[in-house]
Amino acid sequence: MSAIEGRVGARATWAAVMTVLLFAAGCSTLDGPARSEAEAPAQASTATAAQTDRTPAQQPVLQPEAPVQAQSSQTPAQVESAKVPSTRTSSPRVKGAVIAPDTADKAVAPPAAGNRSGVAQVQRVALLPNTVLETSGLAQIEGRLWTLNDSGDDAAIYQLSSDGRRIAKTLYLAGARNIDWESLALDADTLYIADCGNNRGRRATLQLYRVALDALSAPDGSRVEYEVSHFRYGHRLEVSASASHNFDCEAITVVGDELWLFSKNRGDGHTELYRLDKQAREQALYPYRTYPVNGLITAADYDPVSRRLVLLGYSRERFFGHSFIWIIPLSNNGDGAQKLAPEWSGAQRYKLSTYAQWEAISWDGSHRLVLSAERSPLSDAQLGEIRLDAQGLPLAPEADPDDASFW
Repeated sequence: MSAIEGRVGARATWAAVMTVLLFAAGCSTLDGPARSEAEAPAQASTATAAQTDRTPAQQPVLQPEAPVQAQSSQTPAQVESAKVPSTRTSSPRVKGAVIAPDTADKAVAPPAAGNRSGVAQVQRVALLPNTVLETSGLAQIEGRLWTLNDSGDDAAIYQLSSDGRRIAKTLYLAGARNIDWESLALDADTLYIADCGNNRGRRATLQLYRVALDALSAPDGSRVEYEVSHFRYGHRLEVSASASHNFDCEAITVVGDELWLFSKNRGDGHTELYRLDKQAREQALYPYRTYPVNGLITAADYDPVSRRLVLLGYSRERFFGHSFIWIIPLSNNGDGAQKLAPEWSGAQRYKLSTYAQWEAISWDGSHRLVLSAERSPLSDAQLGEIRLDAQGLPLAPEADPDDASFW
C-alpha cells in the first residue's frame, strides 16, 4: 500500500468511526441534549448598571498544553442577508423600554470572499473540572476566569483556578433559576448573566441577572445578591415550539452603555443584533441588523481597546461540521447618534483548527482569545486559546490536512 493510499484509508476509517459515534449519541453533537425551557416566574427588581466600558483584565495564568493537530480549512459560500422586519409591534402587557431598530430593512451584504477565509490555530490550555462540564459562558475578572453551566445546573457561577483545572470558588444566586443560562458579560461594575437559551422556541420571556463585581469577593459557597430584568422579542407575534426558528440566543457582550445580544438563528443560519438597555426593568427588543454569519452563534465578546468584536459559532452541517470565529471591527457609523456599530465590510471569518463543542469566548488583551468547550461525545470539556499576531490576525496552523498539497 502506498503512503497516499494509507493516508486516504486512515481518513476514511476515521470518518466511519466518527459517524458511528454520532449516531450512537442519538443527536447532533454540536446541539447537545434538549433542555428544560419552562417559563420562570416574574421577579421584580430595580436595575442599575455602570455606563462605562470595561478595561481589559490582566492575563490569567493559563499556559497551553501540547499543540493540537490542525484540521481542515474551507471557504464558505456567500449567503444572502435576511431582511430585518420594518414593522414594529409591542405588547401592551409589557411595560418598560422598547429597543427598536434605528432604521428599517438594514440587511447587510456579505464581505468580499477574499476577506472571509482562513484557519485559526486553537491550542488546548486545560481540561475543565467535572463541575463545569456544560460550560456556556466566560468572563475574565481581575485575571481569573469565571464560568457557568447551562440548563439544569444550580443558579451558580464558578471561578476557575489560575491554571483552569479546578474550581476555586462557587457563588450562588439564591432564589434564581437556571432555565438556560448561556452567556456572561461584564462592565466596570457589573457581571451580567443571560438566561436567554431557547432551543425549542417555547420561551416568550427571557431573563437578565446582574451581580455587582464587589459581591464576587464573597467566600466560597456564599449566596450573593442580584437584580433581574426581563426582555422579549417585540416582533415575535406567536410563541410556539419549533426546531427551526430565529429566537434562540447564546451570546451577549457589553459595548459602551449597551448590552448587545446576538441571536442563534436555527431557521436561516444568520445572526441578528439586538441592543439591550442595561437599566430597563422590562423591555421589548427589535433587531438592529442581520448578519450573514453562515452558522449558529454561541458566544460574543468585545474588546474596547482594539474596538473589535468576536463571534463564536459552528456550522449547520449535522455531521462533520466545524467551529468558526468572526472578527469584526466596530466604527461610529451608528445612524447619527455616534453609537458604535459593526463594520461588516471588514469582517473576517476563520475556521477553528481544533474540533470541540466551543461554547464561550473572551478577549484576554488584544492578542489572545480564550475559549471554553463543553463535553460532547467527541470532545472533552476544555479551555483553549487563539493567539493573534501584531496585525491582529489569528495565527494559522502549520499544515492543513485538507489542503491538496499536504497529500
